[in-house]
Amino acid sequence: KKLVVCSPGHPHNVFAVISNDLRLFELKTEATTCPMASDGSPSRVVVGEKQTQIQLLGSCSEIQNAKCVAWSHAVSEQASLGHIVSGLSSGTAILTSFSGEGRSTVLKQFVPQNSRSCNYLAWNPHQPSQFAVAMEKVRNDFSVLVWDVDHSEPSRPPPSRGPLDRKKGRKEGEGVGSGGGNSFSLSALDSVEVVSSPVAQVLNSESASSLCWLLSHPNVLAIGTGAKWLRLCDLRKQRGAEDSNNAVMAHMKSITGIAINPFVHHEIMSFSEDGKIKIWDVRNIHPSAKPITVIDADSKALNHVAWSPTRPGIVASSSRDEKAIRLWRVSSPDSSDSPDSSLLISKPIKVHSCPEVVTHFGWHHKSEHRVLTIAESGSVQVHDIYESLPFSWSPSGSLFLGSGKQMSEVSLHLSLPHRAPFDGSAVMRQRAVAGYSYDMAHNEENVVPSHQGLFDKEVQTLVRWMVTISSISDRYSGVHSLICREKSDSLPHQVGPEGPTVYDSPQRKKAQQMCGWGNPPSPDPQGHSGQTARDVAREAAIAVFQMDLRRAVGLLNNGARSSSASGSSSSSGQGQGKGQGQGVSQGQGAGINWKLLSLALAGFNLQSPHPSNALWQETCRDLSAQLDDPYLRVLFAFLCEVSSPSSSKDFLSIVHNPLLSLADRIAFACSFLPDLELQSFVEEMTMAAKENGDLSGILLTGLSPDGVDLMQRYVDLSGDVQVPFPLPPSSFPFPSLPLP
Repeated sequence: KKLVVCSPGHPHNVFAVISNDLRLFELKTEATTCPMASDGSPSRVVVGEKQTQIQLLGSCSEIQNAKCVAWSHAVSEQASLGHIVSGLSSGTAILTSFSGEGRSTVLKQFVPQNSRSCNYLAWNPHQPSQFAVAMEKVRNDFSVLVWDVDHSEPSRPPPSRGPLDRKKGRKEGEGVGSGGGNSFSLSALDSVEVVSSPVAQVLNSESASSLCWLLSHPNVLAIGTGAKWLRLCDLRKQRGAEDSNNAVMAHMKSITGIAINPFVHHEIMSFSEDGKIKIWDVRNIHPSAKPITVIDADSKALNHVAWSPTRPGIVASSSRDEKAIRLWRVSSPDSSDSPDSSLLISKPIKVHSCPEVVTHFGWHHKSEHRVLTIAESGSVQVHDIYESLPFSWSPSGSLFLGSGKQMSEVSLHLSLPHRAPFDGSAVMRQRAVAGYSYDMAHNEENVVPSHQGLFDKEVQTLVRWMVTISSISDRYSGVHSLICREKSDSLPHQVGPEGPTVYDSPQRKKAQQMCGWGNPPSPDPQGHSGQTARDVAREAAIAVFQMDLRRAVGLLNNGARSSSASGSSSSSGQGQGKGQGQGVSQGQGAGINWKLLSLALAGFNLQSPHPSNALWQETCRDLSAQLDDPYLRVLFAFLCEVSSPSSSKDFLSIVHNPLLSLADRIAFACSFLPDLELQSFVEEMTMAAKENGDLSGILLTGLSPDGVDLMQRYVDLSGDVQVPFPLPPSSFPFPSLPLP
């Protein structure tokens, strides 16, 4: 039988391989193989992707073909790597120590009265000098023996049968180790002390296939028997008398192994070739007891199962019919759970593929994801088994990964230099610190202007609309409700003899007010402080759309004066700090010839006949093509369309221009589109805003059911739950629920 066992103490990277002999190895770095015996012992050691070096520390050739093995964490000066006890097929247990240099020393032999196979070994965690052996049943002898390594007996010759007598065909009492005059033994074990009197023995009714010590009771052994029973035996009782009340028939076949939970000391695990792994509560063991958890391993060939020594609730299993290690997660039951019910687990949390069928494995006692396996061919492999890693974004933009007990932070700022500096959580936190609150007037006047980087155009539109609509009406209705649901007859009138047709109605005027197209004040001759080139272009375009050309020319002249003043101040090296300059912000209007635009606009004459406007139209089209600002391009496109000889003016290219704000396009449509076209346009824009979660669409939906859908879509797409929260809940149209 081939076994691999990891050191339970320091150093943690040492492990033992048991095949034809006993060998100790150490895991280091940067290699994949180490020399192994060629006589059936492990032929190679393979380590996975990490290329860990394997170094041979020492071997003990006196121990051959061991059936089971147990490693004690107790160390001494002579045994710095601890003590290893090996159980043989003859029933003898050999105690071996290893020094730090890997030198092995056989200390004692523990020989039972009757020869039979050792099935399982376990050190007593409370009494480090004691270990228990589970054995086959023979005659009236006990199946479980407890030995004490500190116990010594009077010096006497070793038993005649010799624990390692490998010569075939020889009867017990003959040949090697017999002490006869015609024979002698060269075995190193002949000089080793022999102990034949156990300190305790229990279970004389059936064979013991496995056992473990209870961590909560230093004198109690849990024993799995070949007759399918799980028994608790108290060594303090006379001659280990069995108590039938502390036993339960645990499986349908012989119990292959049992193990105590290292984190929950009253939980014990048993497994069998019936394909079931069961978790029991040792406080509730009786003939009618039920397991608290049953793991259906879906295999009739389980050969090893073990608790993780570093991760609570993790169980690993292997079987003879699968090239894999399976990990299971076991949770302790709640106190409210019925003691007569069992939790069934049928799906592992991880199936880790192996190149060969695993005959035995051992958990590393420090690296929580590391498992060492051995195959029938003798191949030993080191696996790092990870489940799916949970992760979470931090408010600062880093990525946190969880793996077992470890948490790692991965900063993505360097690898993704062009991404947004903050995620939604950070932006929402900064908005709250800036004072974003239920007071929309305060938000518009103080918060948004000074923290524009935290509020995109959509959010600014929402804040502005809330302030505007609250001054117009307390219904929080939108343009869609005014145009498409309220009955109105628009009155068309023509501007000038050949000008455009403008439509007017109370609903259209109110919609334009919602969009910020009220009666504008006369332009400030000194310009607006901190005003951008886009602001000037937009105001000039709105003035033209309202056919107020004088105001539009004045705005463009202000832009020219402000741009000239900023340029001269910069060239003289006496530029003022931010907030001291007036007019257009320097840089944003540097590429615009405001004076030329104002002259071109002043040359428009709606009253003159169309032939005289042909040269002006051609010049303005050429000028418009050179402009980058969409409002200035639309301004001259509108005037060219107005001055065209066609009786039907086509303004659809303007209302569908995505470079203009939705509010300005809606207000423009309310002036120049007839009723049917206006309603169709409003419907189309409302559907698009709801589909895209565009907060600018709040102008259309208002706080109606459509507005609720729009807000929900925005939250779903952005994860930003902060923007909608200042909206007054009483304004939303929640349906009234019928009384029961």
